[in-house]
Amino acid sequence: MTFAGFGYESGVNLFKNGKLFIKCTFYTRKSWVLPDAKTDYVLRHEQIHFDITEIYSRKLRKALTDFNITAENSHEAEQIFKKIFNDLEKRQERYDDETKRGSKTETQEFWEATVKIELAKYDLYKAN
Repeated sequence: MTFAGFGYESGVNLFKNGKLFIKCTFYTRKSWVLPDAKTDYVLRHEQIHFDITEIYSRKLRKALTDFNITAENSHEAEQIFKKIFNDLEKRQERYDDETKRGSKTETQEFWEATVKIELAKYDLYKAN
């Protein structure tokens, strides 16, 4: 299971010196696979789910930078996050639908290439 979210890192005063951050996380304890389905191919499929989440984390960083979102005007960040998160959910569903949850080899390979290109496109936003 993957997750993208944002929060604040602050010094003494959250509202005065706060810094907005975005985190992309993989929850190993909430992820599972049937024992007989543990293959390198299934792992590759699941890794693309994480990479898609990372793409949208980078898109969120870019959007927050473009709109100059800081802790001081963070109320605007929630709307941006909701839109990007909604796009992320749709993309994850489309990925599973088009690859038939990874069983369509050619489509899976197309997605792997597409995701690799898109990660590179947002390389500037890979970390806070």
